[in-house]
Amino acid sequence: MKTVKNMFGKDRRKQKVLQEGNQQDASAISQNVDESAEILPRRPFTCVKIPGRGFGMVANRDIKKGELILEEKPILTLAPIDVDNNAGEQHVTVAGIMKQYNMLSRSDQNKIKQLHSVSEPKTILGIIQANSFVRGVISEESVLCIESSRFNHSCRQNVSHGYVAEKDVERIVACRDVKEGEELLTCYAPPFDSYSSRQAVLRCHYGFECDCVVCAAPPEERKQNDKLREQFKMLDKRIPEVGSLNPKEGLGLVADALRILEKLDLQLAPLLEHHYYDGFQLAKGCGQMTRAKLFAKKAAEAVAICEGETTKHKKLLSYSKNPSLHINGT
Repeated sequence: MKTVKNMFGKDRRKQKVLQEGNQQDASAISQNVDESAEILPRRPFTCVKIPGRGFGMVANRDIKKGELILEEKPILTLAPIDVDNNAGEQHVTVAGIMKQYNMLSRSDQNKIKQLHSVSEPKTILGIIQANSFVRGVISEESVLCIESSRFNHSCRQNVSHGYVAEKDVERIVACRDVKEGEELLTCYAPPFDSYSSRQAVLRCHYGFECDCVVCAAPPEERKQNDKLREQFKMLDKRIPEVGSLNPKEGLGLVADALRILEKLDLQLAPLLEHHYYDGFQLAKGCGQMTRAKLFAKKAAEAVAICEGETTKHKKLLSYSKNPSLHINGT
């Protein structure tokens, strides 16, 4: 069983954005670019200007929970280079970024230039810092995807995103029902951090403070929300620790974690898959095979939403029919 780490926010690894690096690529932004909104045909969203938020994605029809909204291949893939083994610090080199950038078509370069930058004046490095996504849960690499970067932030997101290595795509799905005209919002900050921690991340890495429905709530309501998020983090840590010694008690913690996700209205498919899979392993460890099959089926359904029909999805479906096929956590 694995603890969820850095599953939802954009890539927040410390990248040394050197002043001279910004100066090197600032000229690449200097030319005028077309800032007009792009209409995306045959898709459930439209990219439009959002007052005070730049561009954003808005639903152009009703969208059902679990519906696939976008699958997008990265336009750039960025690997950190170890520059200080003692300090363990990493950064993406300016030369490496600009080499990839210069190989792109003029059209693709223009698309990158239109994205938000954390630096002023706009630079390629500043754009990448503001818009890159982690390439998988434990990857040292990050990716830049043009359309995926247009989804703005909320701590009460209505879409979730994740990189699917098997397909080399960033995949965005609805995590609740969305009405036509509603903005599609993902979460840039660690979703189970406190209000103050989330605001600090957003100020530091993206240059804004969040005023979403969660963050704009009265102080007492925010305090209760923070408490639930902290409880979930503790449960997420305790489930593998307790479950390895007492599977039955671990199952109770899984149930508690799932109840908190429901209370927070953060029933995101990657989180559900993670905890349903924990439940499957623990139920199997208790000899509760009927319950194990149900957890495996639910985990497979969650994977189908967040990844599509991948190898993992097929494995979980097989476990839902025959839990004994699962051996040694594989």
